Amino acid sequence: MNKNEAISAQKKILELVLSSKSKRHDTIDYLCELFGVSRSNIYKKIKGDTSLSIVELISIMKRFHIGFDQFVIDRSTNVEFYFPYLERPIKNFLDYVVPLHKIVEDFSLLPDIDIYYATAELPFFYYYMSKPLTSFKLYSYAHTTWQLPGYTDRKFDVSEFSEMIHLNPYIDGLIRNYYKMPNTELWNINILNNTLNQIKTFLRSGLFEDSDYTLVLLDELRVLINHVCLMAEHGKKFILGKSEPNDQSADFYLFHNEIAHTNNTLVVLSKQMNAVFTAFDNPNFIISRNPALIAHTMRWMSSIKTHSVSVTKDAKNNRLYLFDQIMRRIDWAEEDIKAYLSKQR
Repeated sequence: MNKNEAISAQKKILELVLSSKSKRHDTIDYLCELFGVSRSNIYKKIKGDTSLSIVELISIMKRFHIGFDQFVIDRSTNVEFYFPYLERPIKNFLDYVVPLHKIVEDFSLLPDIDIYYATAELPFFYYYMSKPLTSFKLYSYAHTTWQLPGYTDRKFDVSEFSEMIHLNPYIDGLIRNYYKMPNTELWNINILNNTLNQIKTFLRSGLFEDSDYTLVLLDELRVLINHVCLMAEHGKKFILGKSEPNDQSADFYLFHNEIAHTNNTLVVLSKQMNAVFTAFDNPNFIISRNPALIAHTMRWMSSIKTHSVSVTKDAKNNRLYLFDQIMRRIDWAEEDIKAYLSKQR
């Protein structure tokens, strides 16, 4: 690498750092504190007039989770991902909810942001609108994916789910910020299958303290799905409990996709920062800011969207069909659960 290539790499690294936050001057202040230098010194490094020291470079790489290879090695097929749970294993619910709250909060401050979400499962942001469903989903992850101490043999009892007291402020913030941002989503008719199977499996495994509470969860799902249907009708996002959007409501576009079922993939696009998130060991996710991967993902989403049908606003028949099929699956799950419960009594 010659001097010009080194300067170019340094500029790209620092621009990537500066685009990672919504407020550029705050990031510059942070770099001043991190390096122990003045703002003018930072601006010289951004322009390439002075070089980053090896200590400064390592500090940036560690703090902002940036891989050096993407700037110095021409390997167009290699993509770097950041997997936060390797350095921060989930030990309690706050370990998952608090960083997610921070990510969504930072995104909500970005100008001209758009979110694209292709998913085979109902996005977790919707579960957050229902405290019983939030509790159950977190319990299911604690019992399976995270295997948290005290949860592997513990039965689900929403009345004793004391963790929600500490989670509620972050969950409320998550909902507020997520609903500020416009987004496009691609669903299929089996979007609730995973959750419905979790409810039925945990019931048969004796993991409900009150077996009848399974029916409460199904009713919560019905309320939630009806609300999303209402959002699709208006083409706007608004919080559960409201019957219609207001002037500040963000745009919402929903498509019915039965062509390409996928894992949960979310793309964030804005003038300052782009990123792609994809589920790895659900609900954990990996993150990449690789421009080529983001462009590829958006081409894929655009292709799938052309083979999907809109269920937003005037697309009433398409909307009624999609949500009727989803509701049918809740009804079928209820029939299975009631049949099981009657045999146990």
